[in-house]
Amino acid sequence: MKIVEKDIKILYFSFVVMLVSILVAKLFHTAVFLEGIMVILLLVCSVNRNTHTVIYFVMCTVFQNVILVLMSSGISSRETTTIIILKESLVYICAIVFFLKNKIYDFKLQEVLCVIFVIVSIFNLVRAQSINLGVTALRQITIIVTCYYFGCSLKNVKLEKIFSFIVLISVIVGIIGIGLFFLNDEQWIQMGYADYWNNKTGAVTKYSFTNFYTYDLGVRLKRLVSTFVDPLACSHFIGIGFLVVFIADNKNSYILKILITIFLLMGITKSSVVLIVSTILILNYSKINLRYLRYLFLITCIIFGLVAINILSIKVSSLSQSTSISNHFNAFIYGLTNATLLGNGLGTTGYNALIMGLENYDSNYNESFFALSIAQIGIVGVITIYGFLFICIKHNYKLYRITNNKYILVILILSIDLFLESFFSASSISMLGTGLYCVLNGISYSFYKEEVRRCELEL
Repeated sequence: MKIVEKDIKILYFSFVVMLVSILVAKLFHTAVFLEGIMVILLLVCSVNRNTHTVIYFVMCTVFQNVILVLMSSGISSRETTTIIILKESLVYICAIVFFLKNKIYDFKLQEVLCVIFVIVSIFNLVRAQSINLGVTALRQITIIVTCYYFGCSLKNVKLEKIFSFIVLISVIVGIIGIGLFFLNDEQWIQMGYADYWNNKTGAVTKYSFTNFYTYDLGVRLKRLVSTFVDPLACSHFIGIGFLVVFIADNKNSYILKILITIFLLMGITKSSVVLIVSTILILNYSKINLRYLRYLFLITCIIFGLVAINILSIKVSSLSQSTSISNHFNAFIYGLTNATLLGNGLGTTGYNALIMGLENYDSNYNESFFALSIAQIGIVGVITIYGFLFICIKHNYKLYRITNNKYILVILILSIDLFLESFFSASSISMLGTGLYCVLNGISYSFYKEEVRRCELEL
């Protein structure tokens, strides 16, 4: 893996833009400079849709929150929202263009599921008690498909270049994260965290440092939040770098592996555990050549999974209330037992509904993306989105078996991790955290189509 000089120049340019944006916001109390640059880059990236479009998306994903914190005292809530929307607009525009240009007459099962999912989502958007809450919920619940088709829309993508850049940024994120790790809550407030929180939420609730710490190991431990200002999103991103250096890096850079492992462990998140377990399972599964043994392996994993869920359901009542493990599991079970066919409407549950004081609010769904989805778009919507994810996994596996490409294996593991984690974690699906996972799945599918076409031509 190697970073070319052009990528380093992009990195330098990005840091200059960030620095100038912070200075302008401090001096003139406006984010107009950053907004202007983002509009220009949005147009350029929407037209080009190449490897550097992904690199731009990565830079926005990684540095969005820390820039908004540092700029927070000089910009408004509207400007904060605009900057976030400008980044997401790249995803929406590219996904819509690709879908209209390439899929309007070429519907496969994946597109059928996507259309049904969108119809059910719009149906539940109309039923939303608050249009603002409904649109916010729609943005989260459609991340999987929008980011996927954004990835499909990209042309002439070089996976090695993208993953090399991600590893480089993972190291930068980790080093900055260690520096920020030693800041106390008061110093974060001085940096602008309280103003950032007010800008992001519209000052509806008081700022909170809850996610900066965890009690899952029985004691209060600080987590690596880094530039994401969010340990979960940070852990998800570093997880990509972790997989690349351990699976796809042939140079055996032990120092790099040790560094990224330390960064990942400092996040102290359940997503890290799921990622490591997924890696072990898929590496073992990929080595099995006989079909009946693969089926046996899958059945064994399912049985162990069901047994583990049963044991956890028995033990969950005795878990300490200061940990979140029981909350995540209970949310998953609550979603299963309170499912409706078409859902109760977008924005009718979740933390945004809690923050905005929605009436008839049920917080029991909050800790599981599966539960949040089944509450809002029902059984039909959940079947379509999880069917969509399963097809992504299937395509990645087939492509890896054909090409033996280690980068495709990384994407396969990320897709399995996303699938499993979403059952028990609401934060497993986010534009900052796992949006890039879905983008990479879309890129992988483009390679899959090319490989299938090549095989057909050879026949």
